[in-house]
Amino acid sequence: MDRPWNRKFLGFTVSRNGMKLKVADKAIDKLKDRVRELTRRTRGHRLRDVVAELRDALLGWKAYFGIAEVLSPLRDIDKWIRRKLRCYHWKQWGRAGYRELRRRGVSVREALEHQQVGARALAAVKDPRARTRTTGTLLQQSGVAKPRTAGRN
Repeated sequence: MDRPWNRKFLGFTVSRNGMKLKVADKAIDKLKDRVRELTRRTRGHRLRDVVAELRDALLGWKAYFGIAEVLSPLRDIDKWIRRKLRCYHWKQWGRAGYRELRRRGVSVREALEHQQVGARALAAVKDPRARTRTTGTLLQQSGVAKPRTAGRN
């Protein structure tokens, strides 16, 4: 016998506070592994194809884990997935990153500063200038399910 929050059953566990149903850590780790597999930057697929595959994976995951009551870990996963997609996008832009940022309305000075980050894609996409204009509309248009809205239809 063990405490309920130390046990998992079918990918779910019970939270310590308030005894609410939440997604087990192992299930979250499996989702992250799947997202890593789909968003590997050296994969060589168009971003729209990656987003379509990711959409299918997230919709299935959301359908299964939609009854979870604790959503705070899912917010972090949502941010992480968006950052991974921005990395993928930035890597595909390559040296044309400055032009792409200018095309999206970033000022000349900000685009130059952002481009100087260069090949460090993760550092580049954490910059708020990239966050506001890269993947948000693409994800909305393609209908990628947000894990944090699990259970909310």
